[in-house]
Amino acid sequence: MDVRDNVMLWLSGAHRRIGYGIGGGGSFLTDEITPDLSAPHRAEVWLRLLEHGESLRTRSLVASI
Repeated sequence: MDVRDNVMLWLSGAHRRIGYGIGGGGSFLTDEITPDLSAPHRAEVWLRLLEHGESLRTRSLVASI
């Protein structure tokens, strides 16, 4: 949730960049996720991001079959 996280993803050259656009830097992402601010602890926010990434991977695998 820091613009520096999004910039680092962009600089990595990753084709898929999933992150939070709040705090700036959403333009560096390919997939912008809205955090669940009802559970604001940083660990909870990052777990939600990982869950979204897993669902994208699963959909991609199913589509390729």
